[in-house]
Amino acid sequence: FPVTISVEPLRVEPYTVFAVDPRGYKVLCNEAQLAAIYEHHPELRNFASPDDMKKAIENATVIFQSTKSNKGKIFNLYYLSKPRRNIELKVVVNFSNGENGILWAAQPVVVGQRKPGEIMIWPQTKS
Repeated sequence: FPVTISVEPLRVEPYTVFAVDPRGYKVLCNEAQLAAIYEHHPELRNFASPDDMKKAIENATVIFQSTKSNKGKIFNLYYLSKPRRNIELKVVVNFSNGENGILWAAQPVVVGQRKPGEIMIWPQTKS
């Protein structure tokens, strides 16, 4: 039997500037990426809004980088403390393509909890 499959062309939603970190690096995102983040971490729905993620990036006082093996990906990590809570928002940005990063993930974590391999990269300390 001949089978005909009609495939609608994929509609790729363009990324737009979501936030700019204190170093001037742009973080890009789109609605599909935000939806995927909330789908992967449904506990975020009652904890953090996209505006909270943006604040974590734009108002960072320190920026960490994950040094564990990520198959060539470079992840910068931003944290935002929530008032009167022992939980903070961790925002992960993939900077594998230079100074424009992609909002990659977000999740609530215990305040001060850092995984092995997270090193502070900004601000740079004087030696």
